[in-house]
Order: sequence, then structure tokens, then C-alpha cells
Amino acid sequence: MRENPARALILTAFLAAPALPQPCLPVPGTGDFLLTHIPGSIPQSSPVLRLQPLTGVVTTLSVISQPAFGNWVTMDQDNAGIVLATVVRVIIPNSPPQPSPLIRWPRPGGQQTIATLPTVLQSHDLDADGTWLCALGDANTHITARSVLRVDPATGAMTTLVTNGAARGTFNALCVDGDTGDVLIGLYDDQVGGGALLRMARGTNAITTVAGGLGRIYSIDFEPATGSCVVSRTNPVELLRVTPGGLVTTVASGLIVNALKVHDESGNLVVAGGADVSILTSGGTVVGTRTITGFSFTGIEIDGSRKVSGSGVLAGGQVYAVRFSFPLSPCATYVAALSGSLRPGIPLADGRTIHLAIDPLFLLSLGGLPGFTTGFSGTLDASGGADGAILPPPGFPAGIRLYVSAVALNPALPAGLDTANSLGVTSQ
Repeated sequence: MRENPARALILTAFLAAPALPQPCLPVPGTGDFLLTHIPGSIPQSSPVLRLQPLTGVVTTLSVISQPAFGNWVTMDQDNAGIVLATVVRVIIPNSPPQPSPLIRWPRPGGQQTIATLPTVLQSHDLDADGTWLCALGDANTHITARSVLRVDPATGAMTTLVTNGAARGTFNALCVDGDTGDVLIGLYDDQVGGGALLRMARGTNAITTVAGGLGRIYSIDFEPATGSCVVSRTNPVELLRVTPGGLVTTVASGLIVNALKVHDESGNLVVAGGADVSILTSGGTVVGTRTITGFSFTGIEIDGSRKVSGSGVLAGGQVYAVRFSFPLSPCATYVAALSGSLRPGIPLADGRTIHLAIDPLFLLSLGGLPGFTTGFSGTLDASGGADGAILPPPGFPAGIRLYVSAVALNPALPAGLDTANSLGVTSQ
């Protein structure tokens, strides 16, 4: 069989870079599942749990002060910690919703409030510029003002991108469309024929409907292998796949899913609902399930999964910062590349995919494109991190979509490679 040309280039770049002796230890817990849950009664505390999927061992990562609970969890920039959407539970039914703190727990510990959102914070995702996109709505009645806010993690400043106070339903889930940079929103509605997957266009913030009649949407996530969005709903209980054109197909039925995460590299679906945490193939086959009695999960994340992140503005004459973070591969050799598309990706023998198309930009930028990138190859530091940048020249046109990903050489991992998510960013 002929060797994949992209893999040959990657391995050549690895072998050409020298390794530096450093005290290198992988970050404990990388690859574990991080879980938030809602306690059964208000006086109970709400822990953030760490689940080792192979052993089933559960430990408490942190505890959220009552009466708040964790509603969603994501990795912070460059895997530096976790960011939680918390909700303050109200004692009197149907009373006005309380403000919701967006909280950061950096490694190795501590707690920082990024911002306090004006109403119930249902979901959040990290944008390519390093700010947080937050979906707000009322968890009590689901008939309320709903909005999407942008939060600057450095200052806590909040900017409202869109608000709709007239229509029924609540913005219950949110994720960034990796292909376009648009924001995908899950509209929860228990009315017959209600509920929809919405798209908020980048730049204009115009809202359009991708697919309607989806009912009680609980969570959504972008799927880089297909460009579709995976959606969980509870009426009926299903996992759905929705294409950009609005075609809806069923992935799995009968599995209660309050939270889901698409594993970018393997394509597997990591889901949590009730007391169960399951791994499914992209086709919907359940690979394994762990049951943690006494919990009702609201959010799930894979520790260490944000290996490529960015911040700033991609524009002519400016520096767009890229951060590489491979917690399992400290001091390893790494190489990054750009591409003009996520697909078709580069398949590896173990089933993972590097989601960059092998186009002319990929071939030019693999390991670095002088004058246009910096830090696209080298040796990771003792924590598995490295800094890179994209440097568009003055006059670089707006509206160009670039994708960046990276791999690190790690003989302890399948194929000897530590693969990463792909980051998409659009020039302005």
C-alpha cells in the first residue's frame, strides 16, 4: 500500500526536529470525562466530577457552592482549566430567574468568576477570537427573552449579539460551526412542532432556521468529519444528525442525553444523561456505558481536548495568536499546518482523523510558512505547550477562512501521534 503523502511529510518533520531533555510528565487525568450535574434538592452541593472511562473511577474535581449548580462545562483556552456555566436554583417555583456566573477553574485549582450573566446561562462555547459565546434563557418556563452574549474573559465585558423576547422557547444549547464560524443554537420548545436548530450568521448576527420541529433540544455539537451538527432531544428521546442543508437523520434512539461532546479526532460521541455516561460510534452504536448512581448529569467535556486554540483578530498586518497544548506529550516534537478546508481529512490507521484537507496551503505551511506563520514546528515545553502565530500581510483580504491543526510525536500513543482538534478562523 502506498504511504499517505501527508503522513510521510509529518513524520519527516518530526524526525528532523531535535528533542530537548526536560522534566516531562503528562498532565494527570487528560482524556478523562468532566461532568456537571444538578442535585436532587437545593440544600445539596453540586460537585464537578472526573470520570476515568476505562476504569470507572470517579473523583470530585471541585464543588460549586449551593444553591448554584453546573449547567455546562468546557475546556478553557489551551487546556489551562475548565470553564463552567452555573445556574442559581430558585426556591420558589416560577420565580424570576437569577443571574448566572460564568466561572473558570484554572489548573491546578482555585475559582475565578469571568462574568455574571443577567439570566439563566444554558450553554457556552469558545470562539476563535478567544471570547466566550453564551446562550441565555429561562429554565423554568421556557417562554422568555432569549439571547446570545459575547463575554471577554480578560475584562468580563458582555456584548449582546442577538435577543428575541417575543417568540416561545429558550436558547438551550450553543456551539460554533467549525466550517463557517457561525453560531449554531438549539431552541428548546415543548410545544408540538416547536424547537429548532438555528444559525446565527457571523458578522451580521442574522438568525435563520436550519431545521424545525425538533422539540426539546438539550445539547448540540459540531461534527468536523461531516460538517453536520449532532443534536440530542427528549421528545422522542433521540440523537439526531442535522446537515447544513437541514436534512435530519436519526443516530440513536432511546438514549437519554442531556449533554454530548463530539470527539474531534475519533468521531465518537461522548454523551451523558441521567446517571449514565456512554461512548457511541459516529453511527450510533454504544461502545460502553458507566452508571454513577445518585447523579443527574447536565454537562460533559473531555479533559485536555482543546489542543489548538486561538485569540485575537485575523487581519492584515496583525498577529493572530495560536496556542498548542498537548498535555499527554510534554517535551515532544510537534508540527502544525494550515488548510483551506476541514475535509477530506487525513485518516490514520487507528481510526482517528486529522481534520485538514491536503491542499496547496497545507503543503506550503506544514511545519511553518516563513513570513506568514511562526511557531508551527518545534519542541513542546514541559507542560506540553507551545506558542504559534499567523501573520497575514497588510492588505490581506477579509472573509478568508483558514484552518489550523497540529500533531505531536508520542510513541506511547497509537500510530505514535498525539492528534488535535482543528481550529477555524475567518479573516476580517
